[in-house]
Amino acid sequence: MKFSDMDARKRRLLKILIARRLIKKYQTREYWEHPLCQERSDKGEHLKIDRMYHEFSEKFAEYTRMTPSEFDYLIELLKPDIQKRDTNYRKSIPVRIRLYITLRLVSHLSIRLKFLIIGIILVIIIQI
Repeated sequence: MKFSDMDARKRRLLKILIARRLIKKYQTREYWEHPLCQERSDKGEHLKIDRMYHEFSEKFAEYTRMTPSEFDYLIELLKPDIQKRDTNYRKSIPVRIRLYITLRLVSHLSIRLKFLIIGIILVIIIQI
């Protein structure tokens, strides 16, 4: 593939992405926050996580691959970097839940899949 062909492909892709962005920009939202997300504080996954954390530490360790004390230490380290602020429109996802979701996902992926995901992310970052 020639260099000029690659540039033409990139230009076409860029035009498509810009067109999609402009279309999305002028679409109206049905909800600012979906009703399912509004119920998160009453019916969310965090209730199960907190119960595991406090009552079933062995199950918590099985899910996250770390003890509750290690989890707390990791929260202290990462909190300044991953904490989001609440807005007038919606509440942010707490740091505990963010970290739990990440650990749950990473701990249950196969090694092959982890390398595949890392490879995809690196290729995208290099292209950007």
